[in-house]
Amino acid sequence: APGIDLVRQYHAQCVCILPPSHALTELHNITAADLENQPFVALSQGTLTRLKVDAVLQTAAVTPNIKMETPLSLAAVNLVMEGMGISIIDPFTAIHHSRLGGAVRPFLPTVAFEYGVIFNDHAPASGLKQAFLQTFEALLKQYTEEHFCH
Repeated sequence: APGIDLVRQYHAQCVCILPPSHALTELHNITAADLENQPFVALSQGTLTRLKVDAVLQTAAVTPNIKMETPLSLAAVNLVMEGMGISIIDPFTAIHHSRLGGAVRPFLPTVAFEYGVIFNDHAPASGLKQAFLQTFEALLKQYTEEHFCH
């Protein structure tokens, strides 16, 4: 878009979040087939993650039982913790779910979660942008190693 400079783009994999006592917590990975008829908290229609999850489920001919929709992964965490169902969300918000005592499992087939760093391309060039990127990437590496490299 005019005025926006996408400096870096990153990729991660969405995960399945479940209430702590859900039967599927016994599985190491949650597959699309495991979601058949399961009570499900979906991200809102039109969100990129929802479009990707829907495509995976359609390919697998799976129909979850959508109980609620929300535009926010954080709201999905709260709904899952209240027992409304399970959900597929980004891995970073899933860390919060885990800290609340919820279960997090890899989801297969993978659903990519993409995010990036953007700057105003009309802003004057400065070392601050580069310093921010270096700090962000160092913290991202540390965070990723702590939470996703077991």
